[in-house]
Amino acid sequence: MRKKIRFMVLFLSVLMLFSLGVQNEAMAYVINKDEIVTPDKDDVLPDEMLNWVIRCAKKKTKDYSYIKLTKEDLLQLPEIYYSEGDHYDLYEFNVFVKSIEGLQYANDTERIILPYNEISDLNPISKLTKVNKIILNCNEISDIRPLENLINVTDIHLGDNELTTLEPLSKMTKLTSLNVELNHEISNISTIKNFPKLKYLNLGYNNISDITALKELKDMEDALILGSNKIQDISPIASMTKLKELDLSSNNISDISVLKNLKSLKILRLSNNSGIKDITPLTNLTQLDKNELWITGTAIENEKDNLFKIIDVNKLINKFKANSITINDKDEVAKARKAFDLLPKDLQKYIKELKITAAEENIDRLEKGESIKQYPELSEFDDQPMVVEDMKTLEVKVVDKSGKPLSNVNFNLKSFFDKKLTSDEKGVIKYSVVPWERYLEYKIELDDKDTYTSDIEEITFKIDGTPKIAEINGQAVTGKENLKFVLTTKGEVKPVVEKLKLQSAILDAESKDANKYTEESYKQLTNALAAGKEILQNEDATKEEVELNTNNVIDAIAKLVEKSIESEVTPGVEPEVTPGVEPEVKPEVKPEVKPEVKPEVKPEIKPEVKPEVKLEVELEVKPEVELEVNTEVKPETKPEVKSISQTVSENKKTDNKKSSLLPKTGGSSLNMNIILGSFLTVIGIGMTLLKKVNI
Repeated sequence: MRKKIRFMVLFLSVLMLFSLGVQNEAMAYVINKDEIVTPDKDDVLPDEMLNWVIRCAKKKTKDYSYIKLTKEDLLQLPEIYYSEGDHYDLYEFNVFVKSIEGLQYANDTERIILPYNEISDLNPISKLTKVNKIILNCNEISDIRPLENLINVTDIHLGDNELTTLEPLSKMTKLTSLNVELNHEISNISTIKNFPKLKYLNLGYNNISDITALKELKDMEDALILGSNKIQDISPIASMTKLKELDLSSNNISDISVLKNLKSLKILRLSNNSGIKDITPLTNLTQLDKNELWITGTAIENEKDNLFKIIDVNKLINKFKANSITINDKDEVAKARKAFDLLPKDLQKYIKELKITAAEENIDRLEKGESIKQYPELSEFDDQPMVVEDMKTLEVKVVDKSGKPLSNVNFNLKSFFDKKLTSDEKGVIKYSVVPWERYLEYKIELDDKDTYTSDIEEITFKIDGTPKIAEINGQAVTGKENLKFVLTTKGEVKPVVEKLKLQSAILDAESKDANKYTEESYKQLTNALAAGKEILQNEDATKEEVELNTNNVIDAIAKLVEKSIESEVTPGVEPEVTPGVEPEVKPEVKPEVKPEVKPEVKPEIKPEVKPEVKLEVELEVKPEVELEVNTEVKPETKPEVKSISQTVSENKKTDNKKSSLLPKTGGSSLNMNIILGSFLTVIGIGMTLLKKVNI
């Protein structure tokens, strides 16, 4: 007995969990019969049930007992929600909303969700222009003209009513979702051409034969429901290449050739179209779920197993493209060939074997070092998306800035319920899709925000009707996603990365004159400089990034190619010469070309000194020689040898002075002249003294 009780408690708990949804502004789950009373005559909401709904939403009394509502009570209600379908146990109480009189004062309302009621008059909501979502399926509505000016509506459900036309909705050009199934009498759908943003459209169980208006709905993605109509020609849906779910059941269709274009289809219903006899258009729909293909009541209902044998081979073939094959595809090509050869001959005819043969031939060419051949007959497959294996488990890495895995970090998984995810010992959080999850959207965000900060706010993903993960961060799943949260501990002192060398390299690079170097070499420097500056300004740059960019800038400087010297000389302009200073040798002269050495002529110093030379003459020469040595010769005796690039940089810092830091031409001749001159002067003085002594 206890086991049975435990089982029942567990079962009811699971049911309650599945029934939970996003909390709405006006939810009605538990109704006490005594709370439903006739409102006062001057109450703004005369309908008993709707009055109770708003009282609950506004929490007018603690026990939800009656209290009169005013116009002000209708303000600040983003959503008005009540579904009689939520209260199966109260059918005998007749708890339906029959009138929405009074909602004209709900000027702030954006969502009106009142399905499974007995509403017929929509006039009270005709001026609620903030409304963007209307769900009124399963009511008694026949006139939708009051909705014609609600141009901000994006989602409207009016199924199972008494509609005969969609014309009053023509201004709702923002529509992304439209459901008018089970109205039975709708036949003209030309208005739908005004809704180019539609992603979901349900026209099932009506009286439609012409679907030409659907031709321009190229963004149809979620579902197109056309079951139980009178349709014969489905060619207008040929361009819906993003469509994932299609219902064409119970029509008069025989030609399904256009379905070969709808390669994103996962769910397809073709039942009760006895004229369908050929499986060929379905053989390359590699995304189809075998359990979601409905073909009973057609001439191909016994071909389902054979069809999926063909599809399985095409899945392998669609993992590569012969016209853009790489050597890495060799194993996939081999698998496809093996699977094709194992197919019965009568099924091989449904597969384009050239896709395999061409790939094999191009692999051979690549192995021989040759270029691949282009096959024009396969060009139609070049833009076809590659097959991606079903993703039913999402894995996200959790690391620090150095890439080290972080374990035991908590995250929130948010959807219509919240769940905690914790990184494991490898720093990975995982979420696996469960069978009942379909068409749901999730987001994962950091929970331990008191401890860490994250480089991204959230990771989002969607589950389709298969179910499996279909989108990650708004993009179709590729199977190559590298999802991770990079976390920084709050209060953590970031390691200081030395950037002085990079800064110095950047300053050196900026000093280079583009006019002095070839365009190609200077462009390489510009690129390295831009990347270096970006790293210099990036506070989170790593030591490795700084070192790499520093080296890149330095290398780019070293690889600068100077223009020829002729291009730098202006015809008719003589270089400036300062007396006593030799002409500057510009850094544009390549190192291997030695500048011409011009002998320096010093009128004051002569190789032969006559004995008659007087001391006064020699004393006049000496100061001039010492001045020459101090200002020009001394810098040349330093052992440091500077590169041309360093010299150019230093020249720019001397305010364009003309003194060159390159070795002076004729420098050694000047030193010899000084030594020889001094020696002869001493001899002259000595001879003069001897003369005087002799005298």
